[in-house]
Amino acid sequence: MNRRLSTPAGTWIEGEMVVHSSFISLKGAAPQVLLLFRCKCVMEKRPKRKPKRWRPRILNNGEITFYYSEAEKRGITRPRFKRAIDELVKKGFIDIMRPGNGFARIPTLYAISDRWRKWGTPEFEHATRAKDTRNRRRRAEEVGNASIPCIGNANVPCSCASSIP
Repeated sequence: MNRRLSTPAGTWIEGEMVVHSSFISLKGAAPQVLLLFRCKCVMEKRPKRKPKRWRPRILNNGEITFYYSEAEKRGITRPRFKRAIDELVKKGFIDIMRPGNGFARIPTLYAISDRWRKWGTPEFEHATRAKDTRNRRRRAEEVGNASIPCIGNANVPCSCASSIP
């Protein structure tokens, strides 16, 4: 399936963020991924009588999804996308509200954060992505297949002591 991605309508980016040292220090695909995250934001509509210091509010903050497959369709490989998210979380641009599970098709939920404003100061709140603690190389005994009796197939090697001769 080669579906075309829609072009984002636009987003709100503060000038303060673009000139901040945390944004300037972003490496690799992180600036592009941040802009794509910002394009996924549903912004509050501008009031007819705009106050002097009006700043649009993100209405779907904490419910933003960004799939690895979307990043790949935009030309960002999975390892680059993961590194970009790690850097954006580390420098305070995004937060992971709920880690996902690709196998169970549960998407990761992200939030746009303002922690970047305090980056490089003692007040900065450090955050990292939760490490994947799953052991991907489990043996069959740990999974529960050890209780399956051996059928003694001569073509399949068996380490079971009860194999049929």
